[in-house]
Amino acid sequence: MRHSNVRTDSLTRGKYTFTSKRLRIILKNERIAYHRGINLRARLHQDVISFHKEIRFEIDIEYFDSEEVEGGIRCYSLADTRLRATEFCRQLHGHDSPVSIAAIDIDAVFSKIFRFKFQPMKNSRTLIQQACGLLERMPAWPPELSDIPTTVPAEYRASSLTGHAREDARLWEQLQATTYVSSTVLRVALSVVMDLENSSGDWLLEVTNIIATLLEMVSQLAPTTADARTLWRSFIIRAFLWTTWQRCQMLYLHLRATAAMIRGSSDGKIGEGALRGTIPSPGTTVHEMSERYAGLGKPAYMCGWNFELLRSNPVCIGADFRKFHEHYSAAFGDCSARCLAGQSYACKGENPQSCQRFHGMVIKDQSQHDQNCSRDCRQLIWDEASYRALPGGRSVHLIQSERSANEAIQYCNASNQTLAISHVWSHGQGGRPEIGFNRCLHLRYYRVARLLNCDSYWIDATCIPDNHQLRSEAIANINRIFMNAKAMLVCDMDIMKIDVSDLTTSVCETILVATIVSDWNTRAWTFFEAFRARRNIHLLCKNNAVVSLKKVIEAVNRKGMLDIGILLLAAPHFLPPLDDHILASPKTRGHRSEFQAGYLPIEISSNLLSHRPASRPGDDVVIWSLLISEETILYDAETFWKAAQGPVLQHSELTGEIVSEGARIRTGYLISSAPRLKIKGLGWAPATPTLQFSTLSATEGLNAFDNGHSSRGYITPEGLVADWLLWKFDTTDSEQLLDRRCLRNLARIKTQFLQGYRWGAILCPIEERYGEYSERWWQDGVRMRRTIVVVCGTNELDGPVVPKYTCTITKNKIMGGGHIKWDENSEVKGWEWKGVYAWDGVEPLPEWKTAKNFLIV
Repeated sequence: MRHSNVRTDSLTRGKYTFTSKRLRIILKNERIAYHRGINLRARLHQDVISFHKEIRFEIDIEYFDSEEVEGGIRCYSLADTRLRATEFCRQLHGHDSPVSIAAIDIDAVFSKIFRFKFQPMKNSRTLIQQACGLLERMPAWPPELSDIPTTVPAEYRASSLTGHAREDARLWEQLQATTYVSSTVLRVALSVVMDLENSSGDWLLEVTNIIATLLEMVSQLAPTTADARTLWRSFIIRAFLWTTWQRCQMLYLHLRATAAMIRGSSDGKIGEGALRGTIPSPGTTVHEMSERYAGLGKPAYMCGWNFELLRSNPVCIGADFRKFHEHYSAAFGDCSARCLAGQSYACKGENPQSCQRFHGMVIKDQSQHDQNCSRDCRQLIWDEASYRALPGGRSVHLIQSERSANEAIQYCNASNQTLAISHVWSHGQGGRPEIGFNRCLHLRYYRVARLLNCDSYWIDATCIPDNHQLRSEAIANINRIFMNAKAMLVCDMDIMKIDVSDLTTSVCETILVATIVSDWNTRAWTFFEAFRARRNIHLLCKNNAVVSLKKVIEAVNRKGMLDIGILLLAAPHFLPPLDDHILASPKTRGHRSEFQAGYLPIEISSNLLSHRPASRPGDDVVIWSLLISEETILYDAETFWKAAQGPVLQHSELTGEIVSEGARIRTGYLISSAPRLKIKGLGWAPATPTLQFSTLSATEGLNAFDNGHSSRGYITPEGLVADWLLWKFDTTDSEQLLDRRCLRNLARIKTQFLQGYRWGAILCPIEERYGEYSERWWQDGVRMRRTIVVVCGTNELDGPVVPKYTCTITKNKIMGGGHIKWDENSEVKGWEWKGVYAWDGVEPLPEWKTAKNFLIV
């Protein structure tokens, strides 16, 4: 990806890309006998895919850490697993062969890992047509690897197979390895279309992650000095695996996006199913590759921070943004950059404080007018008596405002017939009802409300007064207003430039692209509003045309390019909540209103807000509390976390009964750069959901992210009690501190965090499913070379192991939870949270021990 990579041709059928014949042969040769019923076979090395009552296909995966032997499964040690994987990589290289290796030869060896068996429920011709249609929606070539050699031997060119070469083709596009579609990708495409509407995609996540592991190992085994033919052989294998990984991850994300579109999105599981990283080139991780090259071709008008929010999303690991930039350029290529006043370029995307879209730009309230206004219309003032006469949430009454003799804004209670309007304050529609609201804007929303069969509209400029009491009352009702609104209208100055008079699939792609990196999508308040109203979101486009966001994303998902459609997963507030028939199932009993309204766990809501600033001080915590519950609005972090110390009521998934347990939080969520409270018992607690980028360097912005599998800690008045993977040490013991395995890291930790502390502790989350540390956990999602650990210190130990406190956890058999019971005579001292540290992967991690009921104050 050393070039701009602007070429985004689609994959086309051909003898050495893919054909209907190749797919037909796969279906014919790998078919299994038809059978009904749920197949419950499940072994360590075999993943049997079943949907409902009918099995569509099976897949045997050849794992390197185990193999099937007579009488059971043989498991291998970590060292032996690596040796087995290394040997397979050597087979890919074909070291015994003196001749060049072709993509077809690599494919023959590689395809042995995944053995598919199909049981089609549809006509084979239909399946093949659908699989071909899916493949044709992919880019012809993946993004270019950065270390491609300067010349290509003739035997590695696609022309050696096809018999002709394209004169305009770039070097990367001429390779067999990047042109050829592997058999694994064809089998995956067939499997995806067989049950696109019902699959969870776990099997494809496994497949894609195994390919990532192999690519990483091949890169690590790549020779640094060798003859040109050997170097080319190594590069071609990496190019083949990189191309296969790109296409499989695209199919996987498409599968997930489609499932979310059909069944709805489970609010409590955002972030699950994230792909692991890989190393596509020696010394370069996919994250580093993305940092360097994902922005190539980005138009100057696109905000650097808005794009960085998308690029750094875990869903977008290794994403192909070439078509994305092409769409944005077509829509806004002639627009002047507006991140920095007087500059022709956008901000660098390092933090929102460096962009005037977020910070420092002075915008006059009500400076925006309707597109057809002469900009000299009068401002409408509120009828204060009409507002104060009503309880609860107010909205602008269409008919009464129209009939008002003095054209003052008249109010009614917000209801399920209200149009809720979400806009960016800095775009000029901000204001307060006491000051006035441009008449042209009132008429615009009057017409849109009528168009959508609403009897009133809500916008903060008319419905949230400056008066402190009235403002607090309005915000207290904002959850219900957006949750119950008949529709929500998005007003963003960039989206409003898009002509939708001919709503083709390509135009829908442009709308999705523009919306994802719009100012509207990167603000905390607008995110909250969209999340609450996501059942029926509409977009205001050019000439006041209104388009349903649901119809836009459905069109892109059905017919658009996959590299555009999968980005929908980076915007969970665009997805509908769980469908009613899923909410009615026993597993979700008791959570119906929460799922529908979009109430989120603390961890998920913080993750979604972490890069979305709120312009008004303190609003970040207000929005955080609104996303979690509508019961109480909390205005500061101390109150927020103290409220979590009390018991909460939850419904048992097994019995439907209400049980009480102490509030809990996943430990993996705490691994972030968020500032902490300086309060006894809450020293571990984030002071805000939003990272304070003004105090961080570009390399310190570690996002709060938890995929839902780390162990939970209990929030108590004394502090956080949780199980961790732990390594303790005496900071005065030079022999232990200068352990040769991790000399540099321990020295840095002592200097940076533990000055004045006798004892130090390094913590890592425990993965709840397996009870052990997992590399996938807290290997830094940005750079992969660093494992993020927690550092704690104390002076309150009698020795390096035994603290002066004890506690017991009374387990609840149904929930697996319970409450903390402190021994009456125990001295609650605990450990102090000192920060998070990025462990340099050059040195090994310490030997972990499991710490039960570890108290952090």
